[in-house]
Amino acid sequence: MEPFQTSFSVKICRLTPIVPRFESHIHSAMKCLALHLLLLAATLTTGRCAEKPPLLSVRIALPVRSNEMRESVERELVYPNFTGGIPFHFPVIVTNLSDKPQRIAQEGCSVGYDALSFEWTDDSGKKQKAEKVGFDFAKNVYSWWTLQPGESLVINVFYTDTASWTGFPHPPAHKSQTVTMRAVFEMKPFGMIASKPLKIVFTNNHD
Repeated sequence: MEPFQTSFSVKICRLTPIVPRFESHIHSAMKCLALHLLLLAATLTTGRCAEKPPLLSVRIALPVRSNEMRESVERELVYPNFTGGIPFHFPVIVTNLSDKPQRIAQEGCSVGYDALSFEWTDDSGKKQKAEKVGFDFAKNVYSWWTLQPGESLVINVFYTDTASWTGFPHPPAHKSQTVTMRAVFEMKPFGMIASKPLKIVFTNNHD
């Protein structure tokens, strides 16, 4: 009887190191992330460059007013010490900044009636709004001004006419109130356009 024999062979496999392969994946992911960040930055930059300039500008035309009895350094709007007559007003100027004619809806139709409003802040920081009194247009006929490039439209704001406007500062009799105010003009297709804020003194001379 032949002795029992067992034979076997061992196959030695070459193992690929795991760490270098893992580092390769990290490197690829970092390159991909960097590429995405560059694309995002390029998109944001292009978006900023593509922003269209405003078609209109708006400003409150209220210079400092003085006389031979008193020289003022403040912009002032006054409530008079009499009633009747034409309400006191100040002008707001809307200018066409574009190189094409622009249509501005008139106040006599619903589109243009309340397009202009005002935001003002008092000394305490409280913010308020002045706007047109609501009006029901029984007959609404769209009408507009056509502003040529560089042309301006003057809108008179009758701030003492409480039948047309509401929300303007109105201090007690013989008192003044200083506010910071800006005009806001909002109409399609121009969006919202705001003027430079001005410090204005509202004075009530009424008894």
